[in-house]
Amino acid sequence: MHKIKFNVIFLVFTTLLLFTYSGVIYLLPDYLVENTKLDTSHTSNLKSLDFLIEKAKTEKATIPNEFLIETLEQFKALETDGNDISHKIIDSYTHFNKALFGILLMHIVALFSFLRVQKT
Repeated sequence: MHKIKFNVIFLVFTTLLLFTYSGVIYLLPDYLVENTKLDTSHTSNLKSLDFLIEKAKTEKATIPNEFLIETLEQFKALETDGNDISHKIIDSYTHFNKALFGILLMHIVALFSFLRVQKT
């Protein structure tokens, strides 16, 4: 009887741990985007680059304007690509979330199965 109580306590504890871990992993992508200010910095960087491009188009420079504008356009493309890659990395957590919730569901089914067998 004492071993059964320990098993039940252990299963309930592991279930609570899985729920806690699932909740943290589920909220992690939004937390990362919000705390790294990924979208905010991306937007401000693009605005700065657009401003520099417009300024280069209107003013005389010591270096050829076409070269300067082309270089700024490449920086803009790199900024966009870097932001997209960062979002893809953060979004990859959602695939882990789905797998984790599947494991959690199987654990709960096993828990109820175990408890049902113990009652009989």
